[in-house]
Amino acid sequence: MYRTYRLMHRNTILSVAALGVCLAGCGGGGPSSSRLSPGDFSRAGAATQEAVAPRPIKAVIQDPPSTQPSTQPATRPSRPSVVSMGSYLIVGTVMAEANGKAIYADKVLAKLDDVFTKKAPVLDAKQFRTFAVSMIRQQVDADIREELEFAAAQRFTTDEDEGIASAYTAIWRQKEITRNGGSYAVTCERYLHPSDTSVPPIDFDEKVKEQYRRHLVMIYYQRRVWPRVQVSADDMRRYFDRNKAELFTEKAGVLFRAIRIGVQESGSKEVALKKAEGILEKAKRGDNFGLLASQTNDNRAWKNSGGYLDVAEKKDADGNVIMKHKDGRIILRDKDGYGVIKNADGQELEKSKELLKDCEPVREAQYISKGSLKSEELEKAVFALTKPGELTGIVDGGEALYIAQIEDSRAGREHTFEEDEVQQKIRRALESEQRQQLRLKEQQKLVKAAVWRVDEQMTATAVEMAMQKFYIAKPGPTTRP
Repeated sequence: MYRTYRLMHRNTILSVAALGVCLAGCGGGGPSSSRLSPGDFSRAGAATQEAVAPRPIKAVIQDPPSTQPSTQPATRPSRPSVVSMGSYLIVGTVMAEANGKAIYADKVLAKLDDVFTKKAPVLDAKQFRTFAVSMIRQQVDADIREELEFAAAQRFTTDEDEGIASAYTAIWRQKEITRNGGSYAVTCERYLHPSDTSVPPIDFDEKVKEQYRRHLVMIYYQRRVWPRVQVSADDMRRYFDRNKAELFTEKAGVLFRAIRIGVQESGSKEVALKKAEGILEKAKRGDNFGLLASQTNDNRAWKNSGGYLDVAEKKDADGNVIMKHKDGRIILRDKDGYGVIKNADGQELEKSKELLKDCEPVREAQYISKGSLKSEELEKAVFALTKPGELTGIVDGGEALYIAQIEDSRAGREHTFEEDEVQQKIRRALESEQRQQLRLKEQQKLVKAAVWRVDEQMTATAVEMAMQKFYIAKPGPTTRP
């Protein structure tokens, strides 16, 4: 059985062409690029009525898989087998119920599979069991909260809101298929067998359903909870004073690349000097210094970074690591290891580990401040430079010779509270903090008011299934009790 949601606004049913107009109006970006509004649906419907006879479009959201024999076409990939060594053989076991929906043990364990696999080799049996109990309970609690949030979203959102959530979901679904060469079968296969082992396999249609739920919940929060976010001038001032030294003070520093020629690595001081002279000559005649630093550097870390002494993951104002997908999209990685997409207002639109597939962190070179270099001779030579592109010449550090090229320098300064950029940064941080707190309070309120249960016996069974990971990681006759 399927539930269907028609995209409506003021009794106007969107046709296929209308959704195309809506997509074009959003720049093809979906939730990550622009927020859909009821006005978008009205304009799309009007354009369609002029062009073609209306044909209703439905965003299809699957219910949980039926127990009846499968009638799916042969082109659709089958679900992965669960008979391999170490698989969780408890499909269908209900661990908890919330909002009248069952929370299944195999799905809970699938979400924790990667963390169990990583922890099993480094813990003993007792430690792993304690860890498994804690993680399983946390995951069940999180699943209960998600179910209760979705129930609240169903009760307190309108048909119009459901239409917007369905539109977001339809856009997301089509983008995923397009990203996989336009093939639904290939998309299903990649979700069932992800290349990233940290991402649990999932049926693609089940993932579409998850996206619809997530979009509707976010609309619920935007309508009923986020309006309570209020940031006062006093709040901003206190945040500034509390974080002035760490977030709003720039230390004097220099951005540069360096090449180390080790005396021991070269065999003698004379050989090292001759090598350094050759490198300096190439740099002076205009050869790319970053390339030289990657080719002729006895410091392995500097060699891998193109001569930069310190390279760190780039973060946004909220501390999320900025990731770049192979298709050019920017995804955020939060402190819990989830991929996050936000809108222009900083509100979370999408969150899942699947978003981090095929992503690499964006790295940026760090400015080096005085007193942080091991070689005093190199530090003195570098900070004597003032213009980008200047070279130090050959610096004798005793055990090694150095050549460096400056790229930028900055004077130390303290930002003031009155700066627009500072106030925007503070406001974003405080609004994000308040939204998290309000969501937590809303979840706690829903948990207190709802009827839900956890089956402790099935929880114990799930723990025993999780112990399979430990037994496989440390096989042997004395491993099992």
